[in-house]
Amino acid sequence: MDSSGTTIYQKQVSGRTFRYADDAPALKPGSTYLWTVEPSNRFMGTRSEPAEIAILGEPERSQIRDELADKKDELSQANVFVEHKIWYDAVEKLSRLIEKQPSPDLYERRAEIYEQVSNTEPLASDDRAAAVQIPAEH
Repeated sequence: MDSSGTTIYQKQVSGRTFRYADDAPALKPGSTYLWTVEPSNRFMGTRSEPAEIAILGEPERSQIRDELADKKDELSQANVFVEHKIWYDAVEKLSRLIEKQPSPDLYERRAEIYEQVSNTEPLASDDRAAAVQIPAEH
């Protein structure tokens, strides 16, 4: 929804992740949007509280783009997003890294981000539980 509460995009999905589609309406830099999830079946619960998503405008976009250009690996790029408190992009990068090669450090880093957003706080416990299941490297 846009900041006035008007729905601008709606999509039925399955699973625990969703990436804003390329064919969806463009989100305008410098604008704020609301995102929510509603189960298709009432037995699964009710609509979530809206999460606020701010789309950065200039000059922040250019600064971050420049910082990312200097970082060649995904962990360094994720750290740029963390430093700028761009949680969704940081989680996406860390999730990709975890899929490739799970490690306690990556799970812990993502858990720290999940704790910053009230809607994802419960996921921090899941990540910490997953981290302790991975044997320490020698």
